[in-house]
Amino acid sequence: LPAYVNALTGKSSFVITVNDYLARRDMEKMGQVHRFLGLSVGLIQSGMSEEQRRKAYACDVVYVTNSELGFDYLRDHLALTPQQTVLPGNAGEFDGFCVVDEADSVLIDEARTPLIISKQVPAPANKYATSNQLAAALKKDIHYTVDLKNKNAVLTEQGYFESERALGVDSLFTIGADGDAWAPYITNAVKAKELFTKDVEYTILTDSSGKSTGVGIIDSFTGRVLDGRRWSDGLHQSIEAKEDIDVSEQSQVIAKVTYQALFRQFTRLSGMTGTASADALELEQTYGLRVTPVPTALPVARRDYPDVTFKTRKAADEALVREVVAVIEDGRPCLIGTTSVAQSEQIVAALATNDISAELLNASPKNAPRESEIIAQAGRAGVVTVATNMAGRGT
Repeated sequence: LPAYVNALTGKSSFVITVNDYLARRDMEKMGQVHRFLGLSVGLIQSGMSEEQRRKAYACDVVYVTNSELGFDYLRDHLALTPQQTVLPGNAGEFDGFCVVDEADSVLIDEARTPLIISKQVPAPANKYATSNQLAAALKKDIHYTVDLKNKNAVLTEQGYFESERALGVDSLFTIGADGDAWAPYITNAVKAKELFTKDVEYTILTDSSGKSTGVGIIDSFTGRVLDGRRWSDGLHQSIEAKEDIDVSEQSQVIAKVTYQALFRQFTRLSGMTGTASADALELEQTYGLRVTPVPTALPVARRDYPDVTFKTRKAADEALVREVVAVIEDGRPCLIGTTSVAQSEQIVAALATNDISAELLNASPKNAPRESEIIAQAGRAGVVTVATNMAGRGT
């Protein structure tokens, strides 16, 4: 209803969802209503051509994911002529009404990470390999310090001294004959070593023969591999060197925008989510949006029990297995949520040692072909499903 009313002003109403599947589903269902009421409906999907996007954005109501909208905005600002833009008005800008599904995820959780468009330039593989070897020899709290909260690592004075001596240079900041200094390479190698873990922040991509072809970034909010996304400033190449993979071309940033800057352009911004109350203050301070709770139609049947804390991961896993055994003995289905691909696989292994067969739903490519089948059967009696948080938000 809000999308319809605001579309009557003559400006496009944007309905933002978190993935292509949801955008298409919502368009196919609600689009029928909008068309019946005389409005045109557009859908943006990854892989669409420039002309298809321009035509879709010209509609009265537009269904699009937050990432597709952001990247179209960046590409419009890189366009050399107005004819190369796709957003309404051919000016590389947009305004009007916008309603965001899973608003706390898009406007708060993902707002810290900017969308980036970059170009590829040759990477000095020898420098990345040497930096990786040097970082492996450096010691935490002696040669460098780590800030886990801000995902940063900083070399100490001793770290600089030992690195300069090992490399045979006067200073890590001296520009060499190749036009680069050693400092960013060493820092990125240390970050790759301390802050980025395989199957948590990234996964190894392979071809049909099983050969490693690169590093894929895992979305911390969904557990899926972000196709085509790369870390910038040489960090992606440092992780490839760490995993002994051929170093790819490195990215040079040419345009970037945060979701905060993107969505604050709309003159009318709104959102929907089932978990906004916890972020109410931040939504009001950042976007000027007040959170209004909508009561459930029926009393909440869910039972919420107090949190239980364990000293070790092993103790927590053992308690989890005991809980699962009790649940499936009653014939109930069981869904176990985990925070990473690695943890989900550990839980499945722990269940297997207790003769409990569990389906695994995570971002691993080997599980992708059976994803819809796993979800379809997850509600059956006695079925145990272990998932990363990709199991939410539409999957």
